[in-house]
Amino acid sequence: MFVDRQRIDLLNRLIDARVDLAAYVQLRKAKGYMSVSESNHLRDNFF
Repeated sequence: MFVDRQRIDLLNRLIDARVDLAAYVQLRKAKGYMSVSESNHLRDNFF
C-alpha cells in the first residue's frame, strides 16, 4: 500500500512538472526570450 501511494505521488509530481515546464516554455516564447530551437531542445531533453 505504501509503495503504491508513493508511486501515485511521484507520478502526480511528474505530471505537475511537465505542465509547469510547458507553461514556462510557452511564456518564454511569447515574450521572445527563447528561440524555437532552444524551446525544442529543452522539450526534447525533458521528455
